[in-house]
Amino acid sequence: MGFQILDARDPWGCHKWLEYWNSWEDREVFAHPAYVRLFCRKQDKAMCAAYLSGDTKILFPFILRDLVEEPWVVEAQFRGLHDIITPYGYGGAFRLDGNSEQTSFWSEFGRWAVEQNVVSMFMRMSLFSDQLEPFEGQLRTIGENIVVQLMEPLDIIIAGYKHKVRTNVDKARRNGLYAIVDYNGEFLSSFLEIYYQTMDRNKAKLEYYFPRSFFQEVIDNLPGQYVFFHISDGDEILSTELVLLSAHRAYSYLGGTKAESFPLRPNDLLKHEIIVWGKNRGLRQLVLG
Repeated sequence: MGFQILDARDPWGCHKWLEYWNSWEDREVFAHPAYVRLFCRKQDKAMCAAYLSGDTKILFPFILRDLVEEPWVVEAQFRGLHDIITPYGYGGAFRLDGNSEQTSFWSEFGRWAVEQNVVSMFMRMSLFSDQLEPFEGQLRTIGENIVVQLMEPLDIIIAGYKHKVRTNVDKARRNGLYAIVDYNGEFLSSFLEIYYQTMDRNKAKLEYYFPRSFFQEVIDNLPGQYVFFHISDGDEILSTELVLLSAHRAYSYLGGTKAESFPLRPNDLLKHEIIVWGKNRGLRQLVLG
């Protein structure tokens, strides 16, 4: 079948994208069309470059943006020019087959991008390079991520916590705190209250103030690809987190903690409960970010 470009707005294109994604053992949430659409403005296009040749399968989800729509563009010379980004999270050209053979994917994608007058591309790459078709552009490391190896015995994982974290988990339990696993966003209002308070406290950029509709779209369009965790004292939720799920991995995504509850140590218990849940579910890794 070779190289093809799929557009999530086109029913056939979205169907093929999902068909390829569902055939993939890893089924990374960041490559799902509904996830990519979360980060599209009205004029943006959620797209996917697919490459199929023999046993080789590659999916590269991305957002195509018209530069004339950017607020900093004031000159007509930008008309007809585009750029490409990947949605917030971890992306790249995913190898669905686990094969490491060199392909012509990037050269074919490059030709298509030139035809579309694409002038730049920015990607946040998957942490797991064995998932990816080697990139032929410029790569830069801008930070490290913490990844918990959930295949390790639980006592080994806990032994890897800092001493104060283990102490805080015990303290939270002594304070009567416990976890609620929320598979359908039942406590979304409480999550949002705490999340926005946390963004205010941390003086977060405006782009991190995702509206309620963003989270509702996750709930409605990504069933089985998310779970909320909440820590409660029996009266109210004190700490909360949205975790995204792929077939083999969990990703700490967005969350927060009530400042007045810090002495009870709910956040350390929250992370611990996510680790225990992920391990019991048979996941391989938890990406804390």
